Amino acid sequence: MAFATQCSRCGAQNQSGAFCAVCGAPLAAAPQQPQPPQQWPPQQPPQQQYPGVGQQPPQQPYYNADAAAAAQSSKAIIALVLGVLGFIMCGPFTTVPGIFLAKADLDAMKRGQLPPTNLQLAQIAYWMNIAISVLWLLAICAFFAFFGGLATLGGLGSLAR
Repeated sequence: MAFATQCSRCGAQNQSGAFCAVCGAPLAAAPQQPQPPQQWPPQQPPQQQYPGVGQQPPQQPYYNADAAAAAQSSKAIIALVLGVLGFIMCGPFTTVPGIFLAKADLDAMKRGQLPPTNLQLAQIAYWMNIAISVLWLLAICAFFAFFGGLATLGGLGSLAR
């Protein structure tokens, strides 16, 4: 009597051969046991550790006060950006707030609330914003003086005479 093998795909009983006569699936010679799923990465047995040998003490969290304060003193950087914007296009609309922001950082550094890491940057932003504000005010005064003078002379037509 021939050994009967059941197909794992369709369940048909096959008398002989390496493939199922119904569906053509390969027949296994012996039923396979389901294998447990493997864990990745493979688990390694715990190694016995002795206290103090080959171990480092636990690390305490590192707090850098200078880095934290420098991150808080970004007012000087913002004041510098406002000064550049004021020079290019916005005039006193950005330089006046830039003066106040830079002065606030300078005062906080003087009181010791901020480290003096951005001291030079705050000083540059402060004086740059003041200078640009003065230049804009002079330009506005020159504009009104020029066109005011033209108006008293009779307009642009009087220049051609």
